[in-house]
Amino acid sequence: MDIQSILNNQNVKDILNKVGVSEDKQEKVIDQAVDLLKSKALSDPQAITSLFSSQPNTTADNKFQSGLQNDFLKNLVSKVGLPADLAEKVSSSLPDLLKNFSGGKGFDLGSLTGVLDAFSGNSSGKGKKGSSGGLGGLITNFFKK
Repeated sequence: MDIQSILNNQNVKDILNKVGVSEDKQEKVIDQAVDLLKSKALSDPQAITSLFSSQPNTTADNKFQSGLQNDFLKNLVSKVGLPADLAEKVSSSLPDLLKNFSGGKGFDLGSLTGVLDAFSGNSSGKGKKGSSGGLGGLITNFFKK
């Protein structure tokens, strides 16, 4: 996975700059976001598929979302070395960051969609809550209210 391709996305740069992440920490922040998404997708594919669906969040989705952001926050402090207040801002921006991860040389959405489908027993491309339009469409709906 080419983290640099994600960092070259102007929207990602703008988000990271807006919350105050210095240029020397941006790659590590994106690396943590990618690692978190991959680990959660593999450890609990049904929960992440449900969270990314176009349907309103359930109580379980909201709990999973909160846990995802908390794990990201912890990793930003412990692995990246961000101060807690900055890590909180970055963690809050996770949904906006993930919306800008795209296929191609950056984040391989197609492969992750296949992994999610394999683990969730979904070969039709439809999650338990209905059609998602693939993980790209799911990311567009990430952390919806």
